Parts: sequence; structure tokens; C-alpha cells
Amino acid sequence: MQINTRNYLLAISFCISGFALTSCNSNGKLQSGDWRAVIIPDTTRPDLELPFNIEFSYGNSSSILAKIRNADEIIEVTEIVETDDSLILHLPVFEGTIKAEKKKTKLIGIYTHKAAGRTWSVPFEAFRGENDRFTIPDEPALFDVSGKWKVEINPESPGAEIQVGEFRAEGNHLTGTFLTTIGDYRYLEGKVSGDQFMMSCFDGAHSLIFTARLSENGEIEEGIFCGGPYWKGTWRAVKDPDVSLPDATQLTYLKSGYESIDFSFPDLLGQMVSPEDEKYNNKALIIQIIGSWCPNCMDETRYFAELYRKYKTKGLEIIALCYESDDFEASKRAIFRFKNDLNAAYTFLHAGESNKNKASQTLPMINRVISYPTSIFINKEGEIQKIFTGFTGPGTGKHFDNLASEMTSLIESML
Repeated sequence: MQINTRNYLLAISFCISGFALTSCNSNGKLQSGDWRAVIIPDTTRPDLELPFNIEFSYGNSSSILAKIRNADEIIEVTEIVETDDSLILHLPVFEGTIKAEKKKTKLIGIYTHKAAGRTWSVPFEAFRGENDRFTIPDEPALFDVSGKWKVEINPESPGAEIQVGEFRAEGNHLTGTFLTTIGDYRYLEGKVSGDQFMMSCFDGAHSLIFTARLSENGEIEEGIFCGGPYWKGTWRAVKDPDVSLPDATQLTYLKSGYESIDFSFPDLLGQMVSPEDEKYNNKALIIQIIGSWCPNCMDETRYFAELYRKYKTKGLEIIALCYESDDFEASKRAIFRFKNDLNAAYTFLHAGESNKNKASQTLPMINRVISYPTSIFINKEGEIQKIFTGFTGPGTGKHFDNLASEMTSLIESML
């Protein structure tokens, strides 16, 4: 079901001029149950829809709740403003919002994405009573795509990159993710039918759609991906059980002539903080290089928050260096939301702009900032034990389990 261009223009008008006087039902409340939502991540490609599943409910209260589903992930949205004719969803952790006008069987509006000083808006629609993520007919797949794939991103271009795709097909239902040298694409869900391959994810930061064609020779071809108006390209893949990525602990390192990490950045109250402060004397320390707009940073921060609760009394401290925009007040609001929604009780600092070249200049002791996140593990004597570039989150299954085990063992040895 393709988003209608006229509806998009109406939604733009409605978001600018105010909500039209329409209602979803007689009491003004949205109908509970399953809805199929769609955004157009790139308005130059209105045919490329990004679908996701959302469930609305009221429970025992009069306040509406929403649950967004991506495979095994459930995202609970509780900050919702509902009127007789409109709905505004403030997505958790990040600063994205959905503003929609109620119709009898659907919602029409705008999804606005905010990240590191950049804002863009795209059309949004949702359809009541639909729970199929992709609406193409179910047909037997040309072949079973389950397994490990060597993925070429933007093949035959100067920016070509190798990634690893891991997919699981159960009938037409498809789940999995893509692993990269700097993280993963989290929980993807979709469908494989005939020669069509499609997966998507919507979590308030990642808004991803992957489509491709299954070829007669058992490969995946003619792939397109899109994560918004500024992140899109092509891909293809061949099945390869032995494909791997570079060691994540060998990409970022301390430059010759330096022995430690040092910096001084403001916390969220404007007070300068340094690892040389007395608070960190004789403590095992993790320096986390992140952005409040970054989905892999969310996964790492959620995991680090658990580690901090477990090991704080044994001598662990964590400092998060947040690279946002050059506007301290705007950055502070985004960091507060990120920190509070993830229940992370350790120290967060505003370290500068998210531009990696500028971020690298703030930490001249390391070769460069390659990835958000990057985590630096330092023992009680101030010696760097390991630097992890990127983070493979829970959407990667066993890869996350292995990384969590390695990091936990490292912390216990540092303590």
C-alpha cells in the first residue's frame, strides 16, 4: 500500500497549520490493536516504502501506549499526546517524533528525525488492523536465504565496503541483521517471497529498508538500502560461512609517544571533568566515545549501565564522551534524554561535534575516531588494556554474547 503524495502534502499542511477536525471514532480515542505503519525515508524515491509494526493500547488507564516491533525487539512509547483528532508520539531515547492526524481507519502525518544537529522530516501513514510488515503475496522463496553472507555495500565504487549478513528464514518470515566494522544494523525483520528479499527496521534512530532480488545462481543481487535522505546505496551478497570482519580491538590504538588518555570536557551541569580528577584515582575506567543519536551507542550504553550497577562498588567508573552539535544547550537536552531513558548512572560529558575529524582532534592521543561507539578500557594504574571499535548489540545474537563475555572478563581482571 503506497503512501499517497496528496496525503503527504495534506499532512505537511496539517502539521504546519494545526490539526484538522476529524476523529478516529465516536469517543475520540484511537482504536487499540495492530497497525501497519509506513514512512518514505527518501522522498526522491516515493516507491521505496519502509514499513514497521505498531500496536496501540490503553490498558487500565485512559492514556494511550504504543509498542513498535522489530523482530525480537519491542520498543515501548509512553510519551504520547492524544486529542480527538491528532496523535503525537515522542520516541524514547532519541529525539524523533511522529505527528499524525486521525482518520477512521488510518493515521496520516510526518515522522521527524533529529540527530547531531541535523533534522529531516518524511511522510508517515499507519493502517488499522494490518499486521503484515510487507504486503506482497506469500510465495515459496527461490531458495533458503538462512545463513551467513558476504555483503558488498556500494560495490564497484570508491566507497565499497564488506559487511556480514546473517539471516534466518522461517517460511516467508525473515529476520537477521548486517554486521559491520563499526557495529550492526540491529533488529531487522521482513519477508522473502519468490525472488523478492525485503527487511526493515524502525527504532527512532535506525530507519532502514533493504530490498533485493534472489538470483537463479543462489546469490542476492540488485540490492537497495536506504536509511533516510542522506544514507542510501546499493548492495549484493554471496553466501559465505567463512566471511569475517577485522578484529574490533585492533582498529583504534594509542599513538606513539602517548602513554594515557587525557581530556577535560564539561558535564551536563557545565562542570569540567577529567580522568585525572580525584574521583577516578585507583579506579578501573571505561572511556566511552558515543553520540546520543547513535543506535549502536544506545545498545552499548544499555549494557554499560548494567555493568556499572554491578561493578561500581568494586571500583569501576565510566565516562561517556558525547559528540553532538556545537550547541551545548541543545546537546545537553539530547544527552539528558538518552542518559535518563537508558537509566545510565555514570558520567556523561559534552565533548564536541559529531564530525569524526573534529572528534579526532579532541583526542590527539589515539590514531582517530573511527566509530561511534568506541570504548577504551583502562586499569587502576592508568594503563590502556583494550580499545573496542564499534559495538555488536543484542540484535546479533551470539556475537553480542561473545563480546559481552569478553568485556565482562576484562573488567573483572582490571578490578
